[in-house]
Amino acid sequence: MAATGSAIDRMLPDEVLETVFSYCTHEDLVKSVQNVSSRWRRISQTNRLWKHIVYSPKKDVSDEQVEGILRISPKLQTVIFENQHSENVLEALAENCPELKKLVLCDFQLIRINFLKKLQQKCLKLEFLKIPDDVVSDVEMSKILGKFQSVKTLILTALNTTTDDYIHLKPVSEECRSLQHLEISNIRFVNGDLYNLMCRKKDTLHTLDVHCCNKKGECVLPLLAKAKSSALKSLCLSSLWMCQNKERSKQFAQLKTVTSLTLFNLLYVDANQIISIFENKNMEQLEELNIYGSDCYDDNVTDVVIENCPLIHTLTLDNCKRITDRTLKDIHKFKLLKNLTVFMNFNVTRKGLSYLKDIQGLRYLSVGGFRKLRHEGLKEIATLDKLEGLELCLLDLYEFPWNDFVRSMDSLKKLHISRCSVLKSALILLSIDMPHLKVSLNTSLKSIKKR
Repeated sequence: MAATGSAIDRMLPDEVLETVFSYCTHEDLVKSVQNVSSRWRRISQTNRLWKHIVYSPKKDVSDEQVEGILRISPKLQTVIFENQHSENVLEALAENCPELKKLVLCDFQLIRINFLKKLQQKCLKLEFLKIPDDVVSDVEMSKILGKFQSVKTLILTALNTTTDDYIHLKPVSEECRSLQHLEISNIRFVNGDLYNLMCRKKDTLHTLDVHCCNKKGECVLPLLAKAKSSALKSLCLSSLWMCQNKERSKQFAQLKTVTSLTLFNLLYVDANQIISIFENKNMEQLEELNIYGSDCYDDNVTDVVIENCPLIHTLTLDNCKRITDRTLKDIHKFKLLKNLTVFMNFNVTRKGLSYLKDIQGLRYLSVGGFRKLRHEGLKEIATLDKLEGLELCLLDLYEFPWNDFVRSMDSLKKLHISRCSVLKSALILLSIDMPHLKVSLNTSLKSIKKR
């Protein structure tokens, strides 16, 4: 191996070797490449090379193996732990990865104060932190979390929903100077703490993801309106059905800086209550609207949104059970619409998809989970010849008209297939006929023989 490395050393400049190394896996870099020669070691540890490398050990990898990898990976920038790991693994991460910028910890991960201290002291470049919210239910650990000065994105995941301990947001609001994005997955917050945070971060916090009400049933909308944030652009509210605030529509009207609104879990919220959010030009500044999970969102709600929110360019209607083909027929009235997601809407048929060709500016489409859509209906997608991105999810694609793709969809650059039944042979032919198309998969491939 050393002789081969010497030959390449003489032939190839650093830039070419770095390009070659960019195709290596994380383990190839740390276990093989950097052991060939001092030059290979130097090149294999450039920050550019590690920028896009993600270390996410699989479940069958032991903690001892993970610890060993971390000790020889000083340039790691992104670590995602999908499973719970030992205290030794976390210590090895904090001690040996000073370039760490993104850390995602498992919801079940036990966090001790010593690890949090070391992470704050050693990983000074950390910008993205996803961590169980039990950390901020402890006063001392919440104070340490507040000292993460470079963190821009903080996601507090909810694990223990039965505890009576409230989370402490005060240290985060008083420090965390770089904070721009905050997600709180639990309802164990105090409105006063959240209001204090919004006031202190009114010029910097541009994204907030929070439950509509806290554990006491107090609505957050009044404090969001009162805080008068000048930076808040994106707001995600979960479980609007918990909110008994009769002045809700007026408070939405005061959120004039919010251009992206996500409403998640609208169970038990009737259509008229949803309409009240948007009518009278309440949210006329909206550019992006995402609705997830509603038993009552219907075609009439779409009519009101179209009339009152003319700037929308991105629309998601996911699991909105009452919309029909009429919503898709009228969607072209959004003159600026570019991105559309229509998923798990069981009354949509082929006729509904045929209306999508009337949306002149449509460039990205995500569709799937249609009960009433048969193979012939999928042909309507192939008529959207201006699409640049397409996602197909929860569909039977055995009879999908891939040949129509080749003939008409010259503009398509990205195709993502998720949880679909699809023939491997069809995708192979598609990649040959459309070499410019990047196909990504999150599904099980089946060959013709297994069909």
